[in-house]
Amino acid sequence: MKNKMFRPFFGALAAAAMMLPCGSITASAERQYTNCIQNCGVYDVQGILTDSERELANTRIQALSETIDMYVAVYIYGPETVFYGDNDVENTADNNYDELFNPQYGVDTDGILLLINNSTKYDYISTSGKGQFYFYNGAEDNRVDEIFDYMWDHILAGETYAAIEDFCVVTERLYQKGVPDHAYVYERDTDQYMYLKGDQLIKADSLPWWFRFRLFPALPMGLIIGLIVCLVSNACIKNSYKFTKALTPTNYISQNETKFNIKEDMFIRQYRTRTRISSNSGGGGGGGGSSHHSSGGHSHGGGGRHR
Repeated sequence: MKNKMFRPFFGALAAAAMMLPCGSITASAERQYTNCIQNCGVYDVQGILTDSERELANTRIQALSETIDMYVAVYIYGPETVFYGDNDVENTADNNYDELFNPQYGVDTDGILLLINNSTKYDYISTSGKGQFYFYNGAEDNRVDEIFDYMWDHILAGETYAAIEDFCVVTERLYQKGVPDHAYVYERDTDQYMYLKGDQLIKADSLPWWFRFRLFPALPMGLIIGLIVCLVSNACIKNSYKFTKALTPTNYISQNETKFNIKEDMFIRQYRTRTRISSNSGGGGGGGGSSHHSSGGHSHGGGGRHR
């Protein structure tokens, strides 16, 4: 009965949580260096595409860059390229982005780069600046995985041009969705957090209190509503169940027919419950996104997938 009494209270809390604003952060991106805009395009290292496909893909990438106001590039490597493991692929993608779009150390431009790897079959997406938020790799909203999902059939089939077209379609769609709510990125190389405050990308040693406790404004209203509902429910329940005399277990025993000579507590089975206590103190960003540094010192997010 007690559980039923508190159900309205928890329902009210859930309703209050639903009253929170759920719109995406719509911080606009910006291509900081106009001389780098011309570098947006397709880099077909071993000539996988035909000449006409390469021309169409370049036009498509440049149009996407203009639409989302970010730097965009695609690198295609053939079987002849030698990669020494997945980390080498990741580093190559990050460094390619830096060479194209990060002309100054310490300034991370906004953008995304796709590396199609026909050598070791580990494809990779590198993101930079606000691209780490629009194309988020967080645990609860992994948009890097979403990009791979959208173009995966064409990648597996070796249809590279079609995969690039898919990449452009889903990238533009994700940008139009805006930044996920409560998105933040943990930068493991510096042990810092990144988040967007309005249109500004902020780096700090920890997330601000208002970022971690965005539910706080709705809690007072939820508590008030829950308290009122709980009190009303209690009153109704008390009126429905009225006993003239308090009952004890002896009320259900016939004294004329039941007699206990010996009383023992017997346990047929023994159960032991163990609860693991995590030693993780929270380092690593929790459920947020993650990033790392390239060899040039720039921050990059993203992720890869094996075929």
